[in-house]
Amino acid sequence: MNFLLILFLCFTSLPGFSQEADVDEIVNEVEFDRLKQVETAKKIEEMNEKALNRVPNISEKLKKLGHESFDAVAMMDERVVRLAKEMIQNSPLYMMSEDEVKNFILERSRGSYLEHFLVERPKVLNCMVELLRDKRVLSSAIGMLLRKTDLKIYAGIWIGLMILSWLFKQIFFDKKWPKPRLFMLGIVVNLTFTSISLTTFYHMFYDELSPGASIIVKHWRRRNL
Repeated sequence: MNFLLILFLCFTSLPGFSQEADVDEIVNEVEFDRLKQVETAKKIEEMNEKALNRVPNISEKLKKLGHESFDAVAMMDERVVRLAKEMIQNSPLYMMSEDEVKNFILERSRGSYLEHFLVERPKVLNCMVELLRDKRVLSSAIGMLLRKTDLKIYAGIWIGLMILSWLFKQIFFDKKWPKPRLFMLGIVVNLTFTSISLTTFYHMFYDELSPGASIIVKHWRRRNL
């Protein structure tokens, strides 16, 4: 890819060679970016090795617990959740600088819509970087899976709210109303009950969600200043 870029610049600068200095500067910038990505990749690999040394034989530990990977079924096992929390606590991202984490995120999302989205919205990228570099965020969030009783209670509340939403529409909505009106009022009702559901969830799991929520709110306020 770098070769094609250099070749293209050479052809466009042929009439008079007046842009030779600019071409050299662009080529140097491309090479600098490439070297920086290689350096970041090496550092990530080194960090991974250090993390694995701290939490040795993760796959073996997982197999001993009767699971092959951290899938949805495995995460219902409290022992697997605790192992996952142990891994998160030793994540190499905590030992990297903000710029290195940014490069890591962009490298992992390269060629996808997410990369374009993050490049166009640097404030969202900055928020993701802080979320990944804060030890409390992921570790606390995954801790929700250890509160099985509360999760079952919330599931019951969620089902109840969905039923109430349906009953509200059946009782108060007249099918003779124009379809656009029914559609808009339906959206309002759905959003209202969804807001109640999310607010209930947040308050029930405040200790687990508040570290990440505080970071998101902080960046949201900065975005709107």
